Amino acid sequence: MRVAIYARISRDSSGISENVDIQIMECRRYAEDRGWEVVGTWTDNDISASKYSTKPRPGYNTMITALKNDGIEAVLVVEMSRLYRRIEELLEIIKLAEISSLNHIIATEEGSGYDLSSGIGIHNAVSSVNNAVYESRKMSDRLKRKFRAKAEQGQAHGGSRPYGYQTGGMELYEFPFCTIPTRELIQGEPAVIREVAARVIQGVPPTVVAKDLNRRGIPSASGKQWSHKALIQILGRKRLIGIRVHRGVEHSAAWPPILLLEEWEMVQAALRASYRRRTFGRTYLLTGLLECGACGKPLLGDAHPNKAGQEPKRRYSCHKSDNYGRYIGCGKVSRLAEPIEILVTEAVIYRLESEDLAALLAPKAPDIAPLLERYQLLQQRSQDLVQDYASGLLNRQQLAQAKYVVESEIERVQAELAAVQPRQVFSVLEAGRAIRDAWQEEGLEWRRNLISLLVEKIVVHPGYPGRSRWRGFVFDPEKIEIVWKA
Repeated sequence: MRVAIYARISRDSSGISENVDIQIMECRRYAEDRGWEVVGTWTDNDISASKYSTKPRPGYNTMITALKNDGIEAVLVVEMSRLYRRIEELLEIIKLAEISSLNHIIATEEGSGYDLSSGIGIHNAVSSVNNAVYESRKMSDRLKRKFRAKAEQGQAHGGSRPYGYQTGGMELYEFPFCTIPTRELIQGEPAVIREVAARVIQGVPPTVVAKDLNRRGIPSASGKQWSHKALIQILGRKRLIGIRVHRGVEHSAAWPPILLLEEWEMVQAALRASYRRRTFGRTYLLTGLLECGACGKPLLGDAHPNKAGQEPKRRYSCHKSDNYGRYIGCGKVSRLAEPIEILVTEAVIYRLESEDLAALLAPKAPDIAPLLERYQLLQQRSQDLVQDYASGLLNRQQLAQAKYVVESEIERVQAELAAVQPRQVFSVLEAGRAIRDAWQEEGLEWRRNLISLLVEKIVVHPGYPGRSRWRGFVFDPEKIEIVWKA
């Protein structure tokens, strides 16, 4: 008899395929003992045959083509579940048996087979796949119950080691280690998370934080370098505040938290603000602070050459109209960006280095507890509305109206939380760092937040610099008026 061997393993994280090779060896031995000719061997490694799997089975599909054309009389597997667990796949093979040489499916371990040329053989084959589907569903239900019970007990789900915790996810990873190349002693991963959270709250973009961690040689949980996406993903997990989330339901976790709830909420507000800035783009230090001295409209950052053939230079300009042709300014004021930014930066640092002014502007962060409490209450109310709709207390229109009101209030509270962020930049200075050092080391958003604490607005008055030179620029600093908040 001419036979085809098919081997498959559902999960093989190593990628070595050892179990697949064992299946092939057993099938070959079975065929040799009976004097059968092995026409071909097809395999699928690390691919499930369950109906819940969406992975294609290239080895299986290639074998089906061979069954149609190569005069193969039987398919040889170690057990039926290796071949199929879906009734539609069995029906395909049964139909194939009607138009090809195929007439048997044989399982070596079970010592049984199905004669696809007889009614009883087809009946038994269909029963076997139904049993396999049933067992697969039972296994799935058992796993769901197991995971739900673990979640209700506050136990970890499993999987790869979460950053900040030891393998198993239940104990903090607080072993001191030295980073490379600075050899700086870090008291474990929870300390790294607390530092990262504090810097994000201060307005430092996640991209800047990720680059700094890589520069200092602090690895991720997998030992690789950080990306800003991985950092945002970790900071967004409620595991950090001791909450276990399972299918949208929150449970009190049995593992110790790393951040306080208030800290975590502040991080989320900072990340939302950072996302909005990334979405709309911000590469100019003083955008939103500069005002046209002629018409009072904001100056916008742009880059264009003074003359044809020149390299574009960054500028702040009063635009006469927007992209839709609507009037938005007078269009009479324009300045190079670099000298204005240097001027304002030096003025801000000079004032910050005044001890009295620093003491005046560096109070503790305002009490955000009421805001956070309001935010959490609104989040719970939003979830309650969905429950009311599911139980029939609200219809679809009532749900939509109520969610609009609640979500609008949530956005307002989020904006208030985001407005608190700039004040947090002073916690960087409280660590004993020199202002000029912090300015060089931190990113654009941190600098903007710091400027916003001191500066109400910067008025750029019209006029030509003429022969005025300042720091190598054709620029008149007398035309720049800084309006201070204090």
